Amino acid sequence: MEGVGPPYSAKAFANTLLNWADDLGVPVTPLKLQKLLFFIHADYLCRFGDPLISEEFEAWNYGPVVPSVYAQFKEFSRQPITKRAVTFSPITRLSAVLVAHLDGPVSDRVRPLFNLYIHVDAGLLSALSHSAGGPWERAFQQFEDHRNINRVISNELILSTHNQASA
Repeated sequence: MEGVGPPYSAKAFANTLLNWADDLGVPVTPLKLQKLLFFIHADYLCRFGDPLISEEFEAWNYGPVVPSVYAQFKEFSRQPITKRAVTFSPITRLSAVLVAHLDGPVSDRVRPLFNLYIHVDAGLLSALSHSAGGPWERAFQQFEDHRNINRVISNELILSTHNQASA
């Protein structure tokens, strides 16, 4: 269970996006989910100044990735995701589905971003995430130059890239 208000765990927020996509009848693959997470998080961060999810993205070969979300849904490969991310309590030995409870104002800000991206093809979202001078390219280049061994695409990098593009 997640609290109300960002930042949310990436897996809980991913479940929210998957639920919304199901409501629309739009299948979501692991690749598309990663891109939805990235673009919605980046847009929210740049517009409102606060991170939407608590984990950082990493610059993997195929674009920005949240490793915990990748690990949770990798079994689906190129197929639509049909399960939800869970958490396990070693104390109770029970698993529970994670849910990000978006309060009214946050939902009012996030839902239009989701609506903007949900119907965009995963391949196009992936291509957009690789844009020249974008956060993924800069973080990946830093990794290749041995200046970012963890491949992190920090919120600061997302903001600075956005600010340069807006200038």
